[in-house]
This record gives sequence, structure tokens and C-alpha cells, in this order.
Amino acid sequence: MYRSDYNVFNLFSQFIRKIGFQYFKLEIELEQIKEKAKAKSDFILYLRKQKRLWYKKMIYIVSKSLFDMEELKKVETEETVRNEEFQVLIRNFANI
Repeated sequence: MYRSDYNVFNLFSQFIRKIGFQYFKLEIELEQIKEKAKAKSDFILYLRKQKRLWYKKMIYIVSKSLFDMEELKKVETEETVRNEEFQVLIRNFANI
């Protein structure tokens, strides 16, 4: 039985086109998922950094026996001023 109206190549090209479309659609979906995952990963890294900073600040507060944020700001300001003065002394000493 031979059918002259049966075109195998047409069916094959439609099949290839369908597979190509599905592949393209999945590639787009994969890229979107990768972007979302990267954004979440970046946010997690940000939170970990914040956690480290707050932990260091907490240890500092406990070691200095500070009881409120105003005292902490005052002590940090004093230390900043002392560090700046020390840097000026080092520069002056280096210039001698």
C-alpha cells in the first residue's frame, strides 16, 4: 500500500519544529529560574554579612558593658576620634 498523498517530510519537519519550540521555551524558563536563584543567593549572602556585623557589635557591646545604643554610639565616636588622632601622629612621625 503506497499513498501518494502521505508526506513524511512534512510530518518530520512539524515534529522537529515542535521539539525546537519546546526546547526554546524550556531554555527561557531555565534562565528565569537561574535569575531568581541568584537573587535569592545574593540576598542570603547579604543576610549572612548583616548577621556577622551584628554579632561583632553584640560581642563589642557585651565586652564594654554597654547598656544602650547611645552609649555605644558615644564609645564608637570616641574610638573613631582616637584612631584618627593616632593616624595623624603616625603620618607626622613618618615625615620626621
